[in-house]
Amino acid sequence: MLARSHFPTLGLVLIGACCWLVGCSSAPSRVTAPGISGSAASDAIAKYDKNSDGALDDEELKAVPALSKDCGTGDASVQGAKSRFDKNGDGKITADEISARIAEWEASKVGLLQYSLQLTLDGRPLEGATVTLVPEDFLGTEIKPASGTTDASGRADLVIAAADLKSNETGLSGMRVGVYKIQVTHPSTNIPAKYNTDTTIGVEVAPDDPDSGRLVLPLKSR
Repeated sequence: MLARSHFPTLGLVLIGACCWLVGCSSAPSRVTAPGISGSAASDAIAKYDKNSDGALDDEELKAVPALSKDCGTGDASVQGAKSRFDKNGDGKITADEISARIAEWEASKVGLLQYSLQLTLDGRPLEGATVTLVPEDFLGTEIKPASGTTDASGRADLVIAAADLKSNETGLSGMRVGVYKIQVTHPSTNIPAKYNTDTTIGVEVAPDDPDSGRLVLPLKSR
């Protein structure tokens, strides 16, 4: 099964992200990072910590797959975000660790990030699928959904709607740093509910993710 794919546009993606960060002559003004709720970490624990031990274990992380070790795919070849949150390596994620990771996002000062991923279905690229990244609600109201349509290689570029851009971001495209659930639909191919209405897959979008632009999510029709 295809595990990851290297895209030639990755360098351009990174250049574009850096350009937005420092400010470009063609952009109206500096793009700034949107605010994440100050209670995001505690809200995440309150919502997902079902055994009330103050941390999220692998079983609880099934409900928030963006923080899991395999993006909720069940495929060990997929590198998820868990290790970037689990700072002490004890296998669980605490509110302090979520806060620490959010602080790293904020320190990057990235307002918009160009981001893409690739989908396969039963080992083959899934073309023509609509991919929507829905932010975890504990992040607050400023982190907006992003969507895109897969091409013949199964790759989609994810962007937030123009209406959700700030006034100084007109003409730009990309999405916000954060953690998201992934919903996949297709006009002619049946996609199991575990990838859309009852999705079990998710992803962290972050400038220091080494798989940014190269992540492949292997879906199964059964």
